Amino acid sequence: MSRQLRSKELKARIREAAARLFAEQGVRGTSVQQIADAVDMSKQALLYHYSSKQSLRKAVEADFILQWRDMLPTLVALVTHPGATDALQLDQLLEGISSQHHIAARFLMRELIEEDGRRQYEAVMPFMAEASGTLRAGQAAGTVAPDLDPDIWPVQAGTLILATLALLPEDEARRRDRFADLVRTLRVTLQPR
Repeated sequence: MSRQLRSKELKARIREAAARLFAEQGVRGTSVQQIADAVDMSKQALLYHYSSKQSLRKAVEADFILQWRDMLPTLVALVTHPGATDALQLDQLLEGISSQHHIAARFLMRELIEEDGRRQYEAVMPFMAEASGTLRAGQAAGTVAPDLDPDIWPVQAGTLILATLALLPEDEARRRDRFADLVRTLRVTLQPR
């Protein structure tokens, strides 16, 4: 295995360990030494790969934003285009939600509570703008409630999705039921009255 590949894999292990600890204890409550211990390396070796806890925090956050970007189109399609393939789409979505999504949601919820949330909001702004555009198109087509605020709904829905993912149970059947309830809730809020 090349040195570059080993370094890349090690950095991924460091980010995964940091993500778990940040989700459990918060960034402030997690020390660099705890992260180093979790990956069985010295603090100095960890700081070679990530110069500070804040740089590691940013890397973890960037990983999670990429995960959300990959998941959101499927979720938006599932919520806005109900049809005969609902069960299949829900299964695909749940299959794509790994334990990392659960950890990501817990981490991001902590960040929103413990920090001011501005960085996270700026990171998701492109997705929110896209969702707002989709909602406006749905309103023009008559498939989305005309009185729904297309700029506020994505923020409220995103918060609900984040909280649901953060609290998903381990049991597969209960996860599916909880996520199906989330999809139904989001759909109801979109329907024209």
